[in-house]
Amino acid sequence: MAKHYPTHPNNKSTFMTIKRLSTASHTISRLLTATSAALWTTLATAQIPTLPQMPIPSDISQAINSVMAVNYGSDYDKLRGCTLYHRKETFDNDGSDYVFEDSYCIAPIKYQVEEVNGDTRLYLLTSGYVYDGKSGNAYPGIGGLFELYKMGSSWVVSASDPFIYTGGAGISQLHDFNLSQVGDDKYAWTGKHCGGKGGQSGCLWMMYASIDGKIKPVAEIDSDYHNEIARKSIYREGEGHVTHERYKPMTGGFYPLTVTIESTSVNYRTDKEIAPRTTDISTYEYDKTKQQFELVK
Repeated sequence: MAKHYPTHPNNKSTFMTIKRLSTASHTISRLLTATSAALWTTLATAQIPTLPQMPIPSDISQAINSVMAVNYGSDYDKLRGCTLYHRKETFDNDGSDYVFEDSYCIAPIKYQVEEVNGDTRLYLLTSGYVYDGKSGNAYPGIGGLFELYKMGSSWVVSASDPFIYTGGAGISQLHDFNLSQVGDDKYAWTGKHCGGKGGQSGCLWMMYASIDGKIKPVAEIDSDYHNEIARKSIYREGEGHVTHERYKPMTGGFYPLTVTIESTSVNYRTDKEIAPRTTDISTYEYDKTKQQFELVK
């Protein structure tokens, strides 16, 4: 399986993140993903969804506003309905400084409140896109993940990663992630990072969880792929699905994962399968020492 790796802002490769997914088995009915008129207003031109119109509790509204201001600044754009984050980095270029600048339109996309080990936790996802014209494939989008806990009437950040670079053409793929129950008392964000080039593409199923006060990618599992062989007029494709095994023993507080990938080869001129369809089933368990899910069988 071909693997592609995350595009960084100063990496001009057009390949995007692809590693070692599918739809998480835990459906979150309260995950909120619609257009906001109450806390955050947006137009269709903003390209990203924001929080729903339904009233948001004032303490959560204040917590979200605080997270946005602390991590992305206070340059709020009413027209776009997002916070404008202005990124500037200086790199050494053969002894002279090279200044890299870009600007992102970032908004809160999803939030959810859960009870974890007797504490009330708030999970927040932000996502955005480049808005300053730099929309080539080399430019990923920015997204952020945050975990907060309730202290009295206030919310306190317990883990975060405000700058997760994914996608291409300046648009983040993080907005498609969902919060899943990944252990008896553990929640994490799961979804796909996908990309490709030259007849080859693929996806990584990712899990981002709170580990030691940070949001970390604890699972990167090869999932969907599509490899074209033009000289033979065929392509090989695989589609993956990940299941959280809630009734099996946990490791490090995480349920084990069952990864099922169905593969086939197709003649793309006739759309006929030219090889038997195969099913590969693998099991992954969390390794506390590596802080990663590892293949066990």
